[in-house]
Amino acid sequence: MKEIAESFAVIKNSSPILFATAINKSQLKRTYGQNAYEPRALAIQSTIHRFAMHVETNQQLVTVVVDEEYKKDKEIRKTIHQLRRYGASKGGDYQPQHDSKLERVLNAVNYSPSEMSAGIQLADVCSGSIWSHFEKQKSHRYEQLKPLFNRVGSRVFEPSVVPSRWKCRKGGMV
Repeated sequence: MKEIAESFAVIKNSSPILFATAINKSQLKRTYGQNAYEPRALAIQSTIHRFAMHVETNQQLVTVVVDEEYKKDKEIRKTIHQLRRYGASKGGDYQPQHDSKLERVLNAVNYSPSEMSAGIQLADVCSGSIWSHFEKQKSHRYEQLKPLFNRVGSRVFEPSVVPSRWKCRKGGMV
């Protein structure tokens, strides 16, 4: 518990801008059936797209580092490469609509073992807090993260929740 409190102190003191996607897997399957995206690939696509819009708006060049445990995940690698090749534009209800081939992301993705990356470890703490909020209704840490979520003025864009109507709590979340 002490380590988590220390991690939150580091997170709050560094004032990062957080991007997150919460996916209700069972609701996703009920809503989209056989046409549902693979949840982890959908989470990566959704999050990296919003991140790319942010860095483009702010004229930044960035790199993306992912936990090495996902290096063998073919769907995630395929999704990231498709975003770079074809763009991340979505139609229909996907907001905001934007076409990006992740031009301001220097490499498709870099992998690092989590034990070698303080950034990945801090991201894991944030992910755990977001997961606890949506899955277990334990929101204390989530509330501490709220001021750090990506926003423009008073409009907060994070975390993205898929499907957009979170109707049930069973089935898991990415």
